[in-house]
Amino acid sequence: MVLYYHYPRKVKYIFEGQYEIENPIEHPFLLTSSPDALSHILNSPTNPFLPFAEVINISNLDFDHYDYLITFGRHLTSLTYTPYYALKYDQCPFLKKKPIKATYDTDIIGSYICVYKLEEKNKYRLICP
Repeated sequence: MVLYYHYPRKVKYIFEGQYEIENPIEHPFLLTSSPDALSHILNSPTNPFLPFAEVINISNLDFDHYDYLITFGRHLTSLTYTPYYALKYDQCPFLKKKPIKATYDTDIIGSYICVYKLEEKNKYRLICP
């Protein structure tokens, strides 16, 4: 039973596209499930994500069927979750969505952002700080 609790499960995702931006941003990743939330994040004047607000066309993303994950400067190699993340690393174990953890490729691609779509809608969230 303990192994099942700690065993990481894979999250299925699809590479949507890679976009070039002028200045690289140091940030792990963003996860969003609605166009309004992504628009708010991208267009906030106090946000470091403002340089790529024009790069991503939100109307081309299918938020009815997918959640979207955005990475900065690196490609994903895997996304995983386990119940252990919610209790060990997370400050929000009461939330129903499962916290995901990203593993990245070792190659840094610099001034690019990568967009991935998750195959299951409204099932995952970021790990709370």
